Amino acid sequence: MHTQCPKCQAWNPEGRSTCAQCGTAMPAGPSAALPEAPGAGGDAVVSWMTLVIRAVVMFNLVGAFVIAAWVVWTWSGHEGWLLREPHPAPPVCLSTVNNISLGFQMYVADNDDRFPPSSDWSDRLSEYVKNRDVFRCNKADGLECSFAYNTSLSGASLADIADPSQVVVIFESDRGWNAAGGSELLPDEPRHLGGDNYGFADGHAEWLPRKKLGTDKDGKPIWARGPVDDSVIWEPVVREGEEEESAPDP
Repeated sequence: MHTQCPKCQAWNPEGRSTCAQCGTAMPAGPSAALPEAPGAGGDAVVSWMTLVIRAVVMFNLVGAFVIAAWVVWTWSGHEGWLLREPHPAPPVCLSTVNNISLGFQMYVADNDDRFPPSSDWSDRLSEYVKNRDVFRCNKADGLECSFAYNTSLSGASLADIADPSQVVVIFESDRGWNAAGGSELLPDEPRHLGGDNYGFADGHAEWLPRKKLGTDKDGKPIWARGPVDDSVIWEPVVREGEEEESAPDP
């Protein structure tokens, strides 16, 4: 505690009888704490604000550095990683292929275990799906049917196929209603993330990436006609000891 000199206004420690600065007799009375130096509180606030601003700036700089590094890494030849692992196709289209594949399963069950003839498969299968919108892909505008049927299964018996989980039944195509054939009917450019949706003889549907062969003279990509790893079968293999027969078109 301190006492203020009445003459020079200097502050003296409690208990002094005279002012240490001017020698004036100190009055008797209650002592008081030294007043806070002008601007001391303001300096503390400024210091805290400075620290906060510096922290925000450092955080933004680190974030900007990370983003810039990612962009440089991606566009320096590493963008291919996006296609190295299977990516699910948009759920609407993959679900569509799955519905068509199940429609084939129901048709087969009602027709002596045989697949429909290739000449009018869309017409026949339309009785086994919810409506004709099922035949349309959201990435293929203007087509009544956005898929083609594997013609090698025309009239074939499901019971005779050795590995139905790998045999293609339905696949994406731009050829329209009742289109049937093989991998040559795949779209020139895959519709979904560099790949295509396939329906298989066992009823399941799957998205598979397509291999990029290179680019043409205009810089447009040239795509292979089929999946990267050749994991699908276009010509069904008949079980050992059995012959594949095709039912005549009614």
